[in-house]
Amino acid sequence: MFKNKGVFFGRIKDGKIEFYDKTGSAVWFKLLDGKNITITIERESEKRTDIQNHSLHKLFALVSNECEENGITVSMIISALQKKGVDIIPTPSFIKELWRVIQIAILKKHSTTQLEKNKEIDLVYEAFCKFIGENWGIYVPFPSIENNPFN
Repeated sequence: MFKNKGVFFGRIKDGKIEFYDKTGSAVWFKLLDGKNITITIERESEKRTDIQNHSLHKLFALVSNECEENGITVSMIISALQKKGVDIIPTPSFIKELWRVIQIAILKKHSTTQLEKNKEIDLVYEAFCKFIGENWGIYVPFPSIENNPFN
């Protein structure tokens, strides 16, 4: 099926366009032969460097430490964001942090890798389910091979 739009990446060299996907672009050119088209060229911005990535993570750690030292809690940050009309979306990473808060409160363990498989995961899961159930009416069964969540 033919779409009305294609995106091809490449570079300009010696005043000519070189496409990275020569086969794909050639197919499009053949399909569009004789047709009027519009070509848009955008400069691709460079992604952050490894040093910038490490600096970002260092910044996050430093700000986190400053917040902790100054008694600034996540609740305070969320409240400030809400006052500005910003809602936080409950991403998987956010939900993992919620799990971790409950886990630390119950077991004093900071990583899920420290949990014993037979009792501790169940203990945290029960408290986690109780919290989200009582507050928002949500219940999600624990993923297992039987209920096939990995497909």
